[in-house]
Amino acid sequence: TGAVYAPNVTAPGEETLRRARLAREAGAGAVMVAPGLVGFDRMERIAREVGLPVLSHPAFLGGFVPKGEGGIAHYALFGQLQRIAGADAVIFPNHGGRFAFTKEECAEINAGLKDDLAGLAPAFPAPGGGMRLERVPEIRALYGEDLIFLIGGDLHRRGPDLAEAARRFFAEVRGTA
Repeated sequence: TGAVYAPNVTAPGEETLRRARLAREAGAGAVMVAPGLVGFDRMERIAREVGLPVLSHPAFLGGFVPKGEGGIAHYALFGQLQRIAGADAVIFPNHGGRFAFTKEECAEINAGLKDDLAGLAPAFPAPGGGMRLERVPEIRALYGEDLIFLIGGDLHRRGPDLAEAARRFFAEVRGTA
């Protein structure tokens, strides 16, 4: 369990790549990119040229998921395509949060991030979107030990001492709470 600073470098055109390079020069441990805004090709270029781990953000991807008869399977959109485009970790809406993904769809995403794919490395699932500390064991049970916990708003709702809430979060993740 550790911490990595990953600034969001999403921007128009070549500005995304420029920001990613600046982040690397400033000592960032990773970068966050929203391929739904900049394109999967831009994210792949950042992964290839910048040399930092890439955390993919799901902004503007929700319209591509299956609704009725059309869409791209969760397994492919949030799993395989992300890995092909160089994502090392993928944020997506977890079931039971603020968004409408089901537990089954989230399990498909997890499989798409980890199943064999022409020798590509697996990517870390980073389920988020309204998660609470009490759900840490449930989240771990669904996604396994290799995952990134995204819990933010719940920490702020726990009171004015954000540092104490963060310590509780780390204890919960480490299983020492």
